[in-house]
Amino acid sequence: MPSSTFKYKRVAIIGVSDGHAGNMRGIDHFTGVMHYLRANIISFFPKISHVQLMIENEIFMPDERVQKLLAELSEEIRKADKISS
Repeated sequence: MPSSTFKYKRVAIIGVSDGHAGNMRGIDHFTGVMHYLRANIISFFPKISHVQLMIENEIFMPDERVQKLLAELSEEIRKADKISS
């Protein structure tokens, strides 16, 4: 995949981990990579921690906090779409 694939594309980054920090280091690193590729990054980074507790029979069942984070991210994406159009 050429690096131009992400140029000027909107990108949302979500941190997921089984620990308590929600993969904050991964978010930081990947944000730098996406900046280098000139992607337009949504500035809200949901962090989903203790993800193993939300998996039942190989199905992700997000708790209320995670559902709220994902709804908030969805709203941020909608706002960004309105601004760019």
